[in-house]
Amino acid sequence: MKRIALLVLFFGTFIHNQGIFAQSQEMYFLEKIPEKGVLLNQYRWKFKAGDDPTWADRNFDDKDWHKINPQMWVDSLKGDPKFDFETIGWFRLNLRIPRNLQNHDIGLNMTQRGAAEIYLNGKLIKKLGIVSPEYEKEQKHSPVREPIVIELDTMENQVLAIRYSNTTGWKLNQYVGRYARTMGFRATFYPVAVSTRQILERAIMSTTMDIGIFSYLAGLAILHFFIYLFYPKYRGNLYYSIFCLTFAFASYSNYNNAKETNPDTIVFFNIISLFITLCTILPLLRLLYSIFLGDKTPYHYRFIVVFFFLAYFSFFQITGENYMVVAYYFVAVIEVIRVTIFAFRQKKAGGAILGTGVMVGLLFFIMFSTAAGSFSFISSLNLPEFWGTMSRYSGIIVITLAMSIYLARDFAQTNKSLETKLQEIQELSEKNLEQERQNRLLLASQNEELERQVQIRTSEIQEKSAELVQQNEEILAQRDVLEEKTGELEHAYKQITDSVKYAQRIQKAVLGSTDEVQKYFPESFILFRPRDIVSGDFYWFAEETGSINRTQTWDELYPAFNHQNHRLKILIVADCTGHGVPGAFMTVMGNDLLNDIILTRNTYRPDQILYELDRKLAEILQKGNEKVHDGMDMSILVYDESSQEMYFAGAKNPVWYVRQNEIHELKASKFPIGSSQYKSKTFDYEILPVEKDDVFYLFTDGFADQFGYASRHKYMKKRFRQFLLSISQEPLDRQKELLVQELEAWMPPNLRKQTDDILVVGLKVC
Repeated sequence: MKRIALLVLFFGTFIHNQGIFAQSQEMYFLEKIPEKGVLLNQYRWKFKAGDDPTWADRNFDDKDWHKINPQMWVDSLKGDPKFDFETIGWFRLNLRIPRNLQNHDIGLNMTQRGAAEIYLNGKLIKKLGIVSPEYEKEQKHSPVREPIVIELDTMENQVLAIRYSNTTGWKLNQYVGRYARTMGFRATFYPVAVSTRQILERAIMSTTMDIGIFSYLAGLAILHFFIYLFYPKYRGNLYYSIFCLTFAFASYSNYNNAKETNPDTIVFFNIISLFITLCTILPLLRLLYSIFLGDKTPYHYRFIVVFFFLAYFSFFQITGENYMVVAYYFVAVIEVIRVTIFAFRQKKAGGAILGTGVMVGLLFFIMFSTAAGSFSFISSLNLPEFWGTMSRYSGIIVITLAMSIYLARDFAQTNKSLETKLQEIQELSEKNLEQERQNRLLLASQNEELERQVQIRTSEIQEKSAELVQQNEEILAQRDVLEEKTGELEHAYKQITDSVKYAQRIQKAVLGSTDEVQKYFPESFILFRPRDIVSGDFYWFAEETGSINRTQTWDELYPAFNHQNHRLKILIVADCTGHGVPGAFMTVMGNDLLNDIILTRNTYRPDQILYELDRKLAEILQKGNEKVHDGMDMSILVYDESSQEMYFAGAKNPVWYVRQNEIHELKASKFPIGSSQYKSKTFDYEILPVEKDDVFYLFTDGFADQFGYASRHKYMKKRFRQFLLSISQEPLDRQKELLVQELEAWMPPNLRKQTDDILVVGLKVC
């Protein structure tokens, strides 16, 4: 039995040692834990995505797991095909513990981006947040001020396992880039006393310094802002107030960041802190410009614009290294050095104090950026974090102290200058008093002379006053005469106006109303706007039963036409020479002649109407050898309802018609009616077969010749033609409304006077 027991013990020990040997290939030996700590990230952790409680066991075989830095730098993991972490996974670190550390307590400091459960040899020792692969259940936690105590086992080989989740790691990196370049954790072993002391010291120092700096800078900002309010002419206090305020907010942001345990909120505070830090350089430069170079130098604003864009691109450079931040600070430092050297060379007042303070402060900030790892090309100096933090606070204090000393010195010098000016003013005041005494004596003698002169002038004025009274009486008499003449003129004007209005009633009675046209053309409108009370434009309409005598050529072209009596609708639009009363006489004359030619003599063909009208008008107007240029422009449409044909002839006035959304023109003769300057005239006519929904427009030149209020140009026929085409599909009454709106928009009634009579007639043949 002893042999069997020894054999079983031998094989058990052999198998156990084989397991230890197998794991020892991946073991890391902790010789000791110094006070500065041991960064566990430098060892090769093993990682596997997923979730299995057995992975915490010390004897679990993790040889198939792949090695990884648990801080999980996103830039290096994007191209790793082995890495498949999305929401949850396990990390394992096999440690060989020396005898002097076995069964002892050690401190573990953790900073992380997610939630974790820490296991030692399969035993859960600490929960940092709530680990879950679901975003709604996960609770991230970074124990910045929580010392974690680990009690090591008595075994030589021990396993530290961490169950870890970060459900938003990839998405956060996608949104904010380099501000969230890690998804994992950073673990460091410390002696327990050192770990607790460091956490407490950091918490006390961070809180004290951040709150102290915030209070110090906020106080300076408020003080100098009120100084600026009382003396706004000097803007240096305003720029200094803004500079202090931005640094105060940066310190307050750092204070909130230091006590925050939510990793996502820490990222947010880091972004805010960077943005505020980038903004601090602008008021600093503006302060240096205003002190040493003056506010009105134009290239200052160019530098400000350059710094603004560098800050903008630095803040939004979310991928890759922070080269834009480096460039931004490099340009800023160079510009500060340039302005400071300029102040030294020009021996500007206070240049030595302020320049030295700014330069020393910049050196402290460079030390801080180096310790914080902001500049990758100098981060190898690896300055201690304590010195980096102290250099940041020292830089703020040095710069603000130098600025305060300079502004206090400047304020003191201003007071001295004011005292000197007050003394000079007092001396000048005494001189002015003496001068005023002499002036009073001189003024007394001058007053006596003035009184004598006043008496002389008074007598002269009295004489002039008598003359003025007489002139005033003459003016009053002239005023009475003027009032009498004004009354006579008003009476004459009223008589003339009444006569013209009576002529308007006569003209309306002669021309007829629009109801008659709309009776025979239900789809029609007439826009009639005289420039004066009476108009030189007129329209004429009649419906007759008869036939149009056409030439043999036209009969051959239209064989279907017969000479039986047809229903003829005749519409005429005319523009007579002149405006007002002269033009109105011409309209009445034209109306009577048309009645005689068409209604009495039964002349229906448009060109023959024009010939007859031209001949009769010439006979009436031509007296002796004197040439008369009065006359009228006219367009005539004769609609044969039986044959569905439209006859047209025009004297300088064309007709436009719209068919299938295209506008066409029936061209008129170039000769007017009347006007004896032409030796011979020809008037032609056209026959147009009418199609359904054709819209015809007859018009005078009044609408197109109106001058616009804004453009000071005429409306023009081209614009008028396009506008008619654009509204041709609307109902005819709506077309009239749109024409009125267009006219009033082009020529507001209260801003632009109408220059010509306006007449537009539209009709649709159904």
